[in-house]
Amino acid sequence: MNLTNNPYEYAELVNKMNTIKIDLGKINDNYFINVAAGGSLTNIAHDTPREMKALLGKNAYYLHSIKNLSEKGIYTSNLTFITDEFKMTDDFYFFLVSNSPSIGGFNKLAPTAEIQDGLLDCVFVKKANFIDKIELFIQILKGNHIENENVLYFKTSKIKIINNSEDDIEYDIDGELGGLLPIEIEVAPSIINILI
Repeated sequence: MNLTNNPYEYAELVNKMNTIKIDLGKINDNYFINVAAGGSLTNIAHDTPREMKALLGKNAYYLHSIKNLSEKGIYTSNLTFITDEFKMTDDFYFFLVSNSPSIGGFNKLAPTAEIQDGLLDCVFVKKANFIDKIELFIQILKGNHIENENVLYFKTSKIKIINNSEDDIEYDIDGELGGLLPIEIEVAPSIINILI
């Protein structure tokens, strides 16, 4: 959003009261501004202790990710997703349903996402062999992963995600625990005003 961190400039922004209407994501009666996510490593945001976040900031997430990887590794889950456009079942590392390009400190996880287009950007990362997995995660860090054959990237206004695995799969809403799959997510277009 390119909002300023300068308090005087921000006060001027509030004084001008220039606003735009933006979309939100909706799961049942819960709304999210940025992202709903599930699968491997998506629990980091809500599992990282608050004290650690307060002390280390963004670095707390990285440290907690390393701890999580050493304990659980990267796992896949068999999921089915259904949209108005198509349906698919496969093994995925994780999924992201986003309203903006920036997710968890990564600026290009959903690179073509827009907060006013009436659509949600979906990223599903499929199971890959070891070499492809390394390349894929490097591409994710660089933000050029959407061309990878193991990444499904698409836009939709509504999506249902079903867990076909034996283990429960949690989902996260804007860094907070949302619950367990299955879920239905839809866009709530132009629903709130924000300052610009």
